[in-house]
Amino acid sequence: MPFLHSVQGKLTALLVSVSVLVTLIVGGFFIYSTVKDNEAAEIAYRKNLEDQYDRVLKLQTEGLITALNAVYKRQMSGELTEEQAKTLAADLIRSDRYDDGKGYFFADEKESGICVVHAGQPAAEGTMRQEAKDTNGFYYMKEIFKVAMAPGGGYCNFNYPKPGETESLPKRGYSVEFKPYQWIVGTGSWIDYIDDAAAAHIAENREALYQKILTSVIIMVAVAVIMTLAGARLAKVFADCSLMEQSLLNLVKNAIQAMPEDRKDPQIVISTYMESDMVKISVQDNGCGMTEDQMSKIFEPYYTTKSSG
Repeated sequence: MPFLHSVQGKLTALLVSVSVLVTLIVGGFFIYSTVKDNEAAEIAYRKNLEDQYDRVLKLQTEGLITALNAVYKRQMSGELTEEQAKTLAADLIRSDRYDDGKGYFFADEKESGICVVHAGQPAAEGTMRQEAKDTNGFYYMKEIFKVAMAPGGGYCNFNYPKPGETESLPKRGYSVEFKPYQWIVGTGSWIDYIDDAAAAHIAENREALYQKILTSVIIMVAVAVIMTLAGARLAKVFADCSLMEQSLLNLVKNAIQAMPEDRKDPQIVISTYMESDMVKISVQDNGCGMTEDQMSKIFEPYYTTKSSG
């Protein structure tokens, strides 16, 4: 390709290469940063979601404990017997629901480990669950009891089936001791609820990410094209100084040599001017001139009208 071997071609190729390289580097870094920021945002959202679920579990349990304390006060005032109060307290635990009915509570006796009430699995009521293990062999009830007796209660993770199902799934639990009756009151939320909420957010977030990446790629291509065109246009005003100098010297030398000796006012005029987006150089003389046949051959290599080169 002759164009690529010319000065203009080389300059154009250089400018285009640099333009495309810079565009790819800047654009690639922007896309990489956007993806990493998006990943960090997804992790942060998941963490915030987990913290939010933890707060809900604790707040709902604290609300129930407040209701149980009200029942206990009625017992202490003599309005209710201990048996009546405990029955009413168990009914409150059994009926209290949240999160569109998915959230429920249970209570086990601290000393005996017997389940007093279980809104999600009524068959567990009256059974001793202290040695209960989940599908991974984890003694989850012992852990529930342990964290419940810490100040303010606590959280633990284990596997447990949803109401009406047999498959055990990862669950996040919160429990606290209701000291007046020495009951361990607890609740929990299955992790797949969090997974579903996080997945919905991530899907929406990634759709927006893909749009950003697509927009970035379009901008990168547009910038590369603009810079390529600008580079090609800029390259037109450059030339090889040494080659231009040699060409002008040759033209002037030939003009001098071709000038008739009897010419009274010999002239050689060199001028430059702009034509469109090109810079042109003109060399004129008032010598003997050239015939049409000679003009047709001036671009032939080594053509000369001199008798000895």
